[in-house]
Amino acid sequence: MIITTDSEQIFEFLGEIHRAPRDYASDDLLALEHEHNFHLVIYRAAGDEKGFTMYSVTDFQNNPSTLQLLLDHLQDETESILPPTLKPRALREVESRIHARPGSTLFYDAH
Repeated sequence: MIITTDSEQIFEFLGEIHRAPRDYASDDLLALEHEHNFHLVIYRAAGDEKGFTMYSVTDFQNNPSTLQLLLDHLQDETESILPPTLKPRALREVESRIHARPGSTLFYDAH
């Protein structure tokens, strides 16, 4: 798992893949799958921690333990980094990646 708070680097990455927060006036969260990697981008619109934080898991489909580490980390994250309004959504995004891995028995073809 890689965590970065380099807003310029994150902004450039988002520009390259044509994604951005909907509104820079409010906190936002982007969950992205790009080139087999999972990125969770948090944007804080105000406060001492204003700016971006990005959590990245390389080859997330084959690294469920790293996704679980990310989930555990987000559960322990402080309000200054992960706003309480975004925390449930961030946890759901990571949990959905954990449960939707290839080979998951959630869905199967009975034919």
